[in-house]
Amino acid sequence: MSTRTPMPQGNCRTVRPAGELDLSTAPALRDLLRGNDAPPAARLITDLTGVTFMDNSGLVELETAQARCEAAGGWLRLVYHQPAIGRLLRLTALARRFPRYATVEDACDGRSAQCIAVRPAAAPAGTVAYADGCLSSAWSQAPAGRRGPAGCPPGPHVSGDRQEEWPKPA
Repeated sequence: MSTRTPMPQGNCRTVRPAGELDLSTAPALRDLLRGNDAPPAARLITDLTGVTFMDNSGLVELETAQARCEAAGGWLRLVYHQPAIGRLLRLTALARRFPRYATVEDACDGRSAQCIAVRPAAAPAGTVAYADGCLSSAWSQAPAGRRGPAGCPPGPHVSGDRQEEWPKPA
């Protein structure tokens, strides 16, 4: 894992790890998130756009940093676009705890991205699932005003363990 210097963004501190986040790089990620070379920040943005792989070791460090930020009255927010990170967060039931932000500016302003496209391993070609449970086929561009739950395209929507069609048939 390589790191880039923490950068202030408004009243938020931003860290940008790059490369692989796994057991061997977890200590470096921990130091980066703690800000050993910077004053502690209650509001921390972790820009994961340069991360090529992340396993549970990275999640443990992110959860620890989030708890530290929340104890100081702040938050930790993740910026990423990689489907694999969204999938890891969903599979570990952390997607709601760590919502996706499209840019560092959006994270600092609290504007989370509603959906991130990921392809489930068992999904047929052309099917896309979104982190919040929306499913879409290859036709995913809906006309204005015809968006599904949470801004997702119309089509099948997963709610808990059942799938329903949106918009609902009349």
